[in-house]
Amino acid sequence: MQLFKYTNLLAKLFFTQQVRIRVYRKLAAMTRHGINVADAVSYIKERYAKQRNLLSPVLTEVSARINSGDNIHEALRGFIPAEEASRST
Repeated sequence: MQLFKYTNLLAKLFFTQQVRIRVYRKLAAMTRHGINVADAVSYIKERYAKQRNLLSPVLTEVSARINSGDNIHEALRGFIPAEEASRST
């Protein structure tokens, strides 16, 4: 539970609309080229981790949720505004 609070705080501080749009565009480009969403999120997560980006824990949690069976909007729930999550369905 403590880890989720920490990741949620990071998301609120650093997963801004501009950053989310950049991530969404990367995901869209990768999936257009035949990479599945789980692999695309994992790839982006690894790049952020190598850069020591503060969003790395957020993307790690999103990746874990997707790998456990959640779809992308469910995996992002709690890290993005609720209206934005409902638009991705």
